[in-house]
Amino acid sequence: ALATKKPHDHYFPRHFYTRKGFYALPIQTIRDSNYKFLYMSARCVGSTHDSLAWAVSILVQRLQDGSGLRVYWLAGDAAYVCSDNLLTP
Repeated sequence: ALATKKPHDHYFPRHFYTRKGFYALPIQTIRDSNYKFLYMSARCVGSTHDSLAWAVSILVQRLQDGSGLRVYWLAGDAAYVCSDNLLTP
């Protein structure tokens, strides 16, 4: 998650406050072996767990129906659930 300042009150700041004690915006990204960005999603607020932010991304739907990026595999950390499309520890 990308740490940020407290959002204005009309954005419901409590939704952006993380369990780690700061305001944030979780950004899901995919980069290739040359660090080129292939995908980015910022659909969720800071209080959203990484695995849920990934699960609601459009890319997950496209990978499941076969219309997504042509990749050999995606790697994620322990915050994510291992699947046919995502390798995790």
